[in-house]
Amino acid sequence: MSVYENLYFNTRLCGSDYEEGQIHALIEEALLDFDLQEARDLKVGDAFATILSGGQRKRLNIALELIREPSILLVDEPTSGLSSADSENVISLLKRQTIKGKLVIANIHQPSSDVFKMFDKLLVMDQGGRVIY
Repeated sequence: MSVYENLYFNTRLCGSDYEEGQIHALIEEALLDFDLQEARDLKVGDAFATILSGGQRKRLNIALELIREPSILLVDEPTSGLSSADSENVISLLKRQTIKGKLVIANIHQPSSDVFKMFDKLLVMDQGGRVIY
């Protein structure tokens, strides 16, 4: 399915009380918020036939979750396997969610210094789960 179709069916299944016009408006907003306008008609593919970049795929996955409007978002390694530019884009996208009033908790191993600076609060753990900062 295309990026748009993924967003459409996800919204349809998770927000069954939305009218058709509301669904299309939510999708257009998500495409804009997650910088996926240029990828709207691209097929998502799978692990063996990738069409989207890693950053586009991560942004789509986050959009699929956030289109349901959760108040809390737990993300595990949202930057794994991404270039430094894509990592910064994904963290920036998550940061924008906090500005909208959402609580975002992220688990990240070895962030770059630029990504590290984007977080509001940090909990640094050592081997064995011991809190060191």
